[in-house]
Amino acid sequence: MKEVLSDEKKNSLVRHLGYYGPLLTDTQREFTQLYVDDDLSLSEIAARYGVTRQSVCDTIRKAEKTMDQYETKLCLMARSRESVSLIEKAMEAARRMECTGTAEQDKAVILETLRQLLIKEETDYGV
Repeated sequence: MKEVLSDEKKNSLVRHLGYYGPLLTDTQREFTQLYVDDDLSLSEIAARYGVTRQSVCDTIRKAEKTMDQYETKLCLMARSRESVSLIEKAMEAARRMECTGTAEQDKAVILETLRQLLIKEETDYGV
């Protein structure tokens, strides 16, 4: 594992931890959080816990793989992105409505977008 993660990789790990961190072992979660959130090196984490650098590296890689598997099966992050996208669409229509005065047209877009979001939530989560 590279000592320096790209910003994209680091952001991905942070997002995964937000969704799936509680499902990891305590050690996996702690090592990964120290690595990405606290920006500690593998050597610093190893010294703190009295383990080898390779052990820290393996633990973080396993945590990453586990979280990827959770996302593949559960799709929580993807579902969340879809919901946010629908909400943003409704908000944009509401902003247009204020600026352009095309109330009826934009109102229809807002209502349809919110209906889609409601159906999505009911379908995905059985609400």
